[in-house]
Order: sequence, then C-alpha cells, then structure tokens
Amino acid sequence: MDSEILLLILLVLILLIVVIYYLQKNRTPDIIPVDVPMVVSKPLPPPRPVAIKLDPDMGLVETVKVRTAEDLEKKIDEIVEKKVSVKNEVVNEMNKYEARTINTQKEKVKELQKEVDTVSKEKKRKIIEVKNVMSDRIAEKKRELEKRRRMRQAEAEQKRLIEKERARLANEKRANELKKQREAAISGDGKG
Repeated sequence: MDSEILLLILLVLILLIVVIYYLQKNRTPDIIPVDVPMVVSKPLPPPRPVAIKLDPDMGLVETVKVRTAEDLEKKIDEIVEKKVSVKNEVVNEMNKYEARTINTQKEKVKELQKEVDTVSKEKKRKIIEVKNVMSDRIAEKKRELEKRRRMRQAEAEQKRLIEKERARLANEKRANELKKQREAAISGDGKG
C-alpha cells in the first residue's frame, strides 16, 4: 500500500515537471537593448623586472619581466606549475626506483627461498641417508653382539662340558683306583 502511494506521488510529480517544462518553452524572452559604454583601453605599461621569492628560507629568487598584475599572476602560476612538475617528476622517478628496488628484493627473496628449499631438501635427504646407515650399523652391531653372545655361551657350554668330562674322568679314574684298591685289599685279605 505504501509503495502504491509512493508511485502515485512520483507519477504526479513527473507530470507536473513535464507541464512546467512545456509552459516555459512557449515563452520567449523579450530582448531589451542596452547601451554598453565603450571602454577605452589604456596603453600597457612597459615590461618591468619583478623579483619573485620562491623560498624565503633558502633565499631563492627568480626575476621575471611583467607589464600588469595579471601577467605577474600568470608568471607565478607558470613558475609554480614548473616547480611542481619538476617535483612530481622527481617523486615519480623515486617511486619507480623504489618499485624496481622492491622488485629486485622480491626476486632475491624468491631466489633465497628456492636455495633454502633446495638446501633443506638436500639436508633432509642426507639425514634420511644417515638414519638408514645408522640403523643398518645398529642392526649389524646387534647381530654381531648376538653372535658374540652365542659364541660365548657356546664356549662356556663347551668349557662346562669339558669340566664335566674331566670331573667324570677324574671320578672314573678315582673309582677305578678305589676299585683296584678294594680288589687288592680283597685279594690281599684272601691270601693272607
């Protein structure tokens, strides 16, 4: 409902503007002749040198020749334009130089990043190689230690068996001696 009222008001305003436009168009202004007084121009004064202080702190002064105050304003505007354009050129050159420097630095950073990536990949590869070599060496040392342990166990077992055999032989020899002594004692008792 609100939008319908707004549309209706807008339509009425547009019609009102169209009617006013056509009513204004049909009117023609009356031309009233006006007497314009003739101005007699004065002769221009001869050009005079004027010193313009560009920077009072630094004492920069530029001397120009002008005839009127308007000429002086134009000369000041020209000087300001020239100085501003020179300053703008310097600023533009500095901006270009800075942009080149920044681009150069970005390229150097990219190169350094590539070198860092290459070096880090190489170091990772070397670390993996060293880990593999170390794990191989550790495994080899473990196998060697296990082999030595088994050899020591075998040697200890052999020594134990040799000692057992010696003890058995010593016991057997002693048993044989005791047996001989017993037999000799038995045979000596029987004879005597």
